[in-house]
Amino acid sequence: MKYQAPEHPTARKILDLAYYAFNEQGYRRVSMDLVASRLRISKKTIYVHFDSKEEILEIALNQMFFEIEQ
Repeated sequence: MKYQAPEHPTARKILDLAYYAFNEQGYRRVSMDLVASRLRISKKTIYVHFDSKEEILEIALNQMFFEIEQ
């Protein structure tokens, strides 16, 4: 499986925090408002790097599967 981590530092922070929050609270309970608040960024900044919450989940899952395969 091919996985490429986001290159931009802000995108990596968003992905890392969302991945942790999804695991901690479950996908449905994590809002982009929560992610933005914890990172002290705007929701607009999240959507500069990612099209949707679903995209963040997909990338986070790809990262997890890649790490398992290594």
